Amino acid sequence: MTIDLTSIDLRDIGIRLLFIIALLAGLWLLRRILAWMMMRFVRRVLFRRAEETLYDRAKIVVSTATQLIFLAATLFIIEIFVDFDTAGRLVLTRLGRTFLIVAFAFLLYRIFAILSVDRNQLYHLTGINLDDALLPFIRVGLQVVVIVFALVIIIQEWGYDVSAIIAGFGLGGLAFSLAAQDTIANLFGFSMIVGDRPFNVGEYIKTPDVEGTVEYVGVRSTRIRQLDQALVTVPNKQLANSVIVNWSRLSKRMVNFTMRVAPDTNKADLEHLLESIRAMLASRERVDPKSVVVYFTSFSETGFELLIRCYVSIADWTEFQGEREAINLEIMRIFSEVFKHTGAYAQVIPFKALVNYGSNEPTTPTPIQSEDK
Repeated sequence: MTIDLTSIDLRDIGIRLLFIIALLAGLWLLRRILAWMMMRFVRRVLFRRAEETLYDRAKIVVSTATQLIFLAATLFIIEIFVDFDTAGRLVLTRLGRTFLIVAFAFLLYRIFAILSVDRNQLYHLTGINLDDALLPFIRVGLQVVVIVFALVIIIQEWGYDVSAIIAGFGLGGLAFSLAAQDTIANLFGFSMIVGDRPFNVGEYIKTPDVEGTVEYVGVRSTRIRQLDQALVTVPNKQLANSVIVNWSRLSKRMVNFTMRVAPDTNKADLEHLLESIRAMLASRERVDPKSVVVYFTSFSETGFELLIRCYVSIADWTEFQGEREAINLEIMRIFSEVFKHTGAYAQVIPFKALVNYGSNEPTTPTPIQSEDK
């Protein structure tokens, strides 16, 4: 690669060199102006809602990208004003285009890195709200896409057939994809768990396969501590495809059971009993008064059945048990007061032992379904 000096004199060489130097100086000045305009745009659009460190990172990215563009422009100028042979011109042209591709790829690569530093910064800049655990995967995925596209364009720019290269890796890629399909499925499961957030670490969940407290959510699997303290490791793909009940996100719990009173209870005592239980439940601080349901629902061979139901504004299971115990004791007290002269009894279903309030008379209970949630 040599300059052809046979067709031009030294004066022409000097003029061309001066012209090239002037163009390079102009390009350098243009680069500074372009960088200043880009940073002004960044400051106007981004800096109002971002921190100073973000602006500093963006400044470095813009400076590097404009330097690469300046280098590409320099190669184009040399290719135009210096007399190279055809092969030399082709190499300079391809080098210049390569630097332009690298400049824009670097710009996109670094922009994705800057915008996905943390979820608050991403939300302030774009209005997109993502979980912190998803940001590294999204950032790496976008950056890999940028790198792959840049490499494909550069390879094509230098005259190579990309499809032939891809076909060469086809068999190996197929084997790799088959071997890694479980890992990829678990990665997608992790992204769905983190994105949808059906549970967090420390919450109590139930699935068709496992029930317990979530201790760890990893990229491949999730660890759950059961009530018997056994630690269960569940693949994320299996967990993502399961029906998940999150008991820790209850805003309230339901007290729901059926009681049976003796068949010889008179109408006045039964009405007094129902009203007393309703008033007691409605007066409790943690009970939602609008949810109180106390009704005489049906007859049976062994007595009259009463449905008692209400919602308690307690999410914690242990605290809820204490409130339910207090409600049961209050109901016992009400039965004792209402039936203290008659000796009537009440049976709580489905307990197999008679709950007798105000009387020692034994009775054989009849099991009927009941529900406490």
